[in-house]
Amino acid sequence: MKVIEGSWLAAAALVPLAILPENTILGSLQMPKVFMLRSIAVLMTILVAAEWAIRDPSRGALNQKAILEVLKRPVILAAVAVAAANLIAWAFSPVKVVSAAGVDAGMDSYGLFSLASYLVVFAVVATHLRTRAQVERLVWVLAATSMLLGIYGVGQHFGIDWLVDDPKPENRIALTMGNAIFGAAWMLMVVPLTLALWQSKRDLMSVFTHIWIGAVLVSLPMTAIMFSLSRGPWIGFALSLLVFLVSVAWVFGARAVIRPASSIAVAAAITGLILLLPVSGTPQETTGVTERFITVGTGFTPTDGLSSRYQIWRTAGSVYLNVPWVDTERFTELPELG
Repeated sequence: MKVIEGSWLAAAALVPLAILPENTILGSLQMPKVFMLRSIAVLMTILVAAEWAIRDPSRGALNQKAILEVLKRPVILAAVAVAAANLIAWAFSPVKVVSAAGVDAGMDSYGLFSLASYLVVFAVVATHLRTRAQVERLVWVLAATSMLLGIYGVGQHFGIDWLVDDPKPENRIALTMGNAIFGAAWMLMVVPLTLALWQSKRDLMSVFTHIWIGAVLVSLPMTAIMFSLSRGPWIGFALSLLVFLVSVAWVFGARAVIRPASSIAVAAAITGLILLLPVSGTPQETTGVTERFITVGTGFTPTDGLSSRYQIWRTAGSVYLNVPWVDTERFTELPELG
């Protein structure tokens, strides 16, 4: 059913882009995304049930065989691992009602409804994404979404944000994700996919045109990643591009790397030019990015960047081992832990 494919394309576009003016949101910035994700997951469930109901019985065995083939794919292990990790966390949680349902099941939380929505979307895509044309449509939607997010993120950096009452230039942009790390993490996954898709169009145009269009497709996402000032995603982005180029060389030969590498180089140059643009009449705004780059190495040492994480981990361990860990008289919505 084409409408099933339309549902996952809608999820790929609407969930990342979903955001409302801050003065209209009750709760966190993520609420529109949570609404979109859960609504599309429910729609997918209804569509797959309808597909099963109207299916030709003579094709039942074939469908079962196709499902078994899907279950053999290594990527299924990733979804199983997510489900298993959440089940283990729930089983050993000191407060099972919170771990299963979330602090507030209707709000943005790591509750059962959100986890089930992720798994439903994944399962539907895994069992229905069968053709190259479907893959291309999905990646094009992701690429277009990343460019729109890149435009919005660059605007945030320069103080242009029509969803905020009093917009100001942002040193660390969060895109529509509410968190700079989340936004950059989403972007770093999409850029290699976009480059991979664009390489399939290499025979349709000249080398020069192909390289420049490829650079334009990824330059805004790359700029958004830089403006996020998120060291972890920076490292992940560099590694993802390295893995992509090595994979291209391994599959297609060393010469096939020239075009994607050239597109990356041109996109990096475009990003560099944007970094040089002044913000709000101040001098060139490369200082924040430069200082952040300098601290990439030290930012992951116990004495510097990770020190707060170690404190969090130590506190979490102490909290877990020394129940009760919250004042249930103050937080009456939580059950007694005795």
